[in-house]
Amino acid sequence: TVIDDNGYIHEPYTAYRGENDINLDSCRTYLYIPNAFTPNGDGLNDVVYVSGQAVTEMEWIIFDRWGTQVFISNSPLQGWDGSNCSAGVYSYVIQYTTTTNLYYRRMGHITLFR
Repeated sequence: TVIDDNGYIHEPYTAYRGENDINLDSCRTYLYIPNAFTPNGDGLNDVVYVSGQAVTEMEWIIFDRWGTQVFISNSPLQGWDGSNCSAGVYSYVIQYTTTTNLYYRRMGHITLFR
């Protein structure tokens, strides 16, 4: 596994599909989590999503400043809309597994603006 200057992880692997064998020199594994969003109903940045590549499983949990869990998801298709939450900074923990069965855990913050 190689990590480049931007923090992206490059993992060599081979993908199989049916009778075709596709050899990939490297697969860029990354996970992107925005650090702010504005769920104000204007249709722009109303929901925050995790996006990435070469991720097979994930669990994303968001906590308020008192450590109370306000959101949990196991799918990148389910985003957090900040419902029933006030403006402020929220902490998250995300655990994910890559296509090469490597496990990662990241922690960070998301600011909710109203």
